Amino acid sequence: QWQRVLDDRSLLDSATEEVLRWATPVLHMRRTASCDTELAGTAIAAGQKVVMWYASANRDDAAFADPFRFDVNRSDNEQFAFGGGGPHYCLGAFLARLEISVLLEEMAARSIRLEQSTEVVRAPSNFVHGVLSVGMKPVGPR
Repeated sequence: QWQRVLDDRSLLDSATEEVLRWATPVLHMRRTASCDTELAGTAIAAGQKVVMWYASANRDDAAFADPFRFDVNRSDNEQFAFGGGGPHYCLGAFLARLEISVLLEEMAARSIRLEQSTEVVRAPSNFVHGVLSVGMKPVGPR
């Protein structure tokens, strides 16, 4: 997939969105229903707790073609990495998207290729999909 980006820089924007879909930073969000409603055929009473799992939403085969495939050219990518919009949309979404975009642009401009050299150390959390550290080393020509 990275070679596709290196060969076609017009894929940088869609690659950024695919990184966000694939590595959803927040795992879930819980809310309390303020009124009786129905969601996907399930009755929800006022006061009941409802949880949205972002990773599940971002792998929903009703929303994404071949959802378990990482594809930098995914054109219809309404991912839920920062929430589904509305009043609870993540305030840091624009900065996070910019950071990923700039990282990919600069790596592509320098033809940087990375290879994982150590195991991933993850944050011990069921709320945040956090990576505390992972060793990476450059490979190939620069």
